[in-house]
Amino acid sequence: MFEPLTDDEWSEDYLVDDVQMDLSHFLVGTIEHYLDDVLLQADTAVLKQLRLAAIQESIPLHGHHLIESWQQCVMIYPDNLMIAMIKKYLLAERLGIWYLRETLVARNDHFMLTNVFNEMIQAMLGGLLALNRQYIGHPGFKWSLQLANSMTVKPIQFGQRLQAIYRKPPNEAVPILHALLLETVELVEAETGIDLSVTKTAVSRLRKPLNSERVIG
Repeated sequence: MFEPLTDDEWSEDYLVDDVQMDLSHFLVGTIEHYLDDVLLQADTAVLKQLRLAAIQESIPLHGHHLIESWQQCVMIYPDNLMIAMIKKYLLAERLGIWYLRETLVARNDHFMLTNVFNEMIQAMLGGLLALNRQYIGHPGFKWSLQLANSMTVKPIQFGQRLQAIYRKPPNEAVPILHALLLETVELVEAETGIDLSVTKTAVSRLRKPLNSERVIG
């Protein structure tokens, strides 16, 4: 199926022997505009980072000289991009909802708690990818365990602890994620010198559940 032009992209998808094939097409000028935006202007737009990540991992079949010149460009992850991405993903306001963690457990509100888990983990992954100077390759951070394992600088046993969050009961998962959040923020702050004290305060805030909110069973 061929899709019309949307967001600078022509896309098509089809099946070949039951294998899903997804293709994206861009003008050369569009890609070069993305390179300038991200590398020179520290544009944190995820869709633009996806294209740079794809270039970095691509195997050229045609136009080798052009694509290899792009690959040389994306090899250098600029300092100002790292700082902008860290400030975007480890923003205190973004992590502020974590203060509801014990209340959501007490209410047995697993749906909202899972949403909060996802938001916190995406924030950590975004910040750690920037710290490791890696572009975001998927808007939903697909293959998160492999992604975690690809990072050099990260909390101890980061990937295993991420998995445990979704395998443990909520009352056991919350302390694991809480420790990871604090370790991530402290690690990023130590490695970069960026002041994340407001973020640490936001992560440490806690709203204790009322007795009337506690659900038995």
